[in-house]
Amino acid sequence: MNPIPLYPKYPFSLHWSAIIFSNHDPMVRTYSNHAFSFTALLSNGPFVLTVNQTDPFEKTPLTLSIWSDKAVRAQDTCEASDLITWYFALNDNLMDFLDAICSDPVMKSLAHRLDGLRSPATPTVFEALIDSVIEQQISLSVARSLEYRFIRQFGRTCFVNGDLHYCYPLPEDLAGLEPSDFRRCGFTSRKGEYIRDISRSIEKGNLDLESFKKVRDNADIVEALCQIRGIGRWTAELTMLRGLHRMDAFPADDIALRRMISRWYHNGKKISASEAVKTAEQWGEYKGLASFYLEVAEYCGIIPGVRSI
Repeated sequence: MNPIPLYPKYPFSLHWSAIIFSNHDPMVRTYSNHAFSFTALLSNGPFVLTVNQTDPFEKTPLTLSIWSDKAVRAQDTCEASDLITWYFALNDNLMDFLDAICSDPVMKSLAHRLDGLRSPATPTVFEALIDSVIEQQISLSVARSLEYRFIRQFGRTCFVNGDLHYCYPLPEDLAGLEPSDFRRCGFTSRKGEYIRDISRSIEKGNLDLESFKKVRDNADIVEALCQIRGIGRWTAELTMLRGLHRMDAFPADDIALRRMISRWYHNGKKISASEAVKTAEQWGEYKGLASFYLEVAEYCGIIPGVRSI
């Protein structure tokens, strides 16, 4: 099929926005050779979506290609375009973020070096919540390995050019499982119970995670999410940041985030959650997005005080 053009609000860089997916599972989601691809579940089933940008550092449109072992319908094209627009926040006005951080020379410099970086969102709130549960109390590298093992074990599949691709499981795929099923993915029995129980609540109609997109007050969302077994404030805030695209969400209890803030703002001195919050106040309603700039800077090896990348 012919690639579909997408026009993000300038500035947007696919390279910086997708670079954290480098070296991920190519049958699930990855960024390689300036192209991002992932297996998405649309209403007509799983499809592999590939996104390119002619010049990943300039204001050029994106091109979206849709791959499947079946015919691609017009509805599939519309759904895929909307999904990528949401995934990379293509309609967000990044200039508002740049205005918000203009008084912070550190973040202002990072934003210049990572020009066009957006914070990716998960396709569903469910995916963000389950990922956050998986990542509880383990390193991010271990969590990523477990997440992809989980997707390959329970996710739906499609063939493209003879290769089997996997998309994220649905609640209905997980609600009937037992903790022992999750242990085969490397999870603890307790985490398996959390994931299964969340899935069952959704299947029974007792939990509607997507409805949180209509709730304006973050505090109300945190309070509601923390009523779910296995969900604390850290997990709730990560879910808001990734699944609801709330750029003001700020998981101050995240040890890695505090370390990154310390590196850039406190000369490497260990800081508390309250000190992290105080530092983040200067980023206004973009605390979460600014945190992602710190994360990408660390991933790319950008060091405070060193100007070349």
